[in-house]
Amino acid sequence: RVVAFSPCGQKLATGGDDRAVILWNAQTGKAEEVMKGHTRKVSAVCFSADGARLASGGWDKSIRVWDAASGAMLRALEHGSCVE
Repeated sequence: RVVAFSPCGQKLATGGDDRAVILWNAQTGKAEEVMKGHTRKVSAVCFSADGARLASGGWDKSIRVWDAASGAMLRALEHGSCVE
């Protein structure tokens, strides 16, 4: 279970055992995007410095890069071990 605030503080990203990365509106508390692609639990989330992208890592040995505005997956990278 992981959580990260966007640099502007308006969005919140979470990840966990359900294998999804969820983008939340930090002011309303409503989920805005549910991003799926990991095949095992999500163990890391981090926004880029400008808040435009979000990276997630998981026990499926992958790192995924997402567009923080649309929730679209931009890239999937393979890692040699679980990402923590």
